[in-house]
Order: sequence, then C-alpha cells, then structure tokens
Amino acid sequence: MPTMYAEIIRIAKSTDGLQWTLGDALLKEVGENVSSPTGGRNSHDGTRAVLEEISRILHDEGLDYTANSLATLRVMSWKFPRESRESLLSWSVHKVCGSPKMLQQVKTLATKERVAKITRAYAEDARRRIEAELPRAHKLLLITRDTITKLDEGGFLDQEITYEDQDELDLVVKWLIEASEKLRGLATSLGSTRSHLRIVGE
Repeated sequence: MPTMYAEIIRIAKSTDGLQWTLGDALLKEVGENVSSPTGGRNSHDGTRAVLEEISRILHDEGLDYTANSLATLRVMSWKFPRESRESLLSWSVHKVCGSPKMLQQVKTLATKERVAKITRAYAEDARRRIEAELPRAHKLLLITRDTITKLDEGGFLDQEITYEDQDELDLVVKWLIEASEKLRGLATSLGSTRSHLRIVGE
C-alpha cells in the first residue's frame, strides 16, 4: 500500500466531517494548482490518473469511492476554502450552492424568509430563484445606463449652467423632470429586485 495515501485511507474509514476532511486531504495529496480541479477525463495534468489510482486503493480497503466521487470531494474543498464554509450547514447544501457567494445569497434569502433550517431542498429552490432574478437585475441595470445616456444626448450634464438665460433654465428643468420620471420607474424595479433577494449592489 503506498504510504503517500495512508492519510486518505484513514480519513475515508472515519465518519467525522468526512466530506470536507477527505476533500482537503485529496487537495493536499493530488495538488491544488492544476488546470482541471475536477480531474475530468480530458484533463492532461495527470489528475484523473491519480484519482483513479486512489479509487483502486480504497476499493482494495473495502471502500467504495469512484474517481468521480473523489473528484467531487476534491473540487468542493477547492471551491470552498475552510474560511468560507458554514459549520452549521451540511456539505450537501454547500454542494448545491456551488460557490461561497451563492451560499451567502441563499443564507440571506433564508433569513429574509425566516427559514429555520437550510436544507438541501431549500438551497436548490433558493438558488433557482436567485439565478432567475440575476438576468432581470442585469437587464434593468443596462436599461438604466442606456436611459441616462439617452437623456443626456443634449449634453445638459456637460454644459456650464448660468442663471441669466430663462430658456436655458427651462430646458434644464424639463430635462430633470423627464429624467426623474423615467428613472423613478427603473429605480422602483431595481429596488424591488434588490429587496427581494438582496443581491443587486452587494
């Protein structure tokens, strides 16, 4: 038995914090700085071969871990450094979220909705709803930017404002009224998106 994998075998036989601990050990043994963290079949850095070797060794020890399952454990530890993991949430919840940023967004939504416990099922639903809102928020931001640009086609924002010309003042007032009316609707839509999921601007 290769002694270099002795720690991985020991961890695989335990049950205390198995997924994170085993994933961390795989990162350490196989390496973090690789072109393909998941060790896919098309990777060319040798990662897949190492994972398959470890899988065979664990199988000889009576432990059923495929190369794919080992790759999943490894990439999860890679995606979630220790400081980004939530000890009160399960490994499977982290897996569903897929990234520390999404995990925090799911937590924020759960707090807003007064969810007592974040389960895998809740995390799946929350992520789906969050990701459905992101394109809408992005589109609204683009519309807002374009609206501001079009409103200033006359160059009012770049002009030097004087108080000697009543016509000039009237034009500026008209521009401000038009701008406020158009932007108020966009601001309401953006505010609604942000208050719903608190993801815009954070």
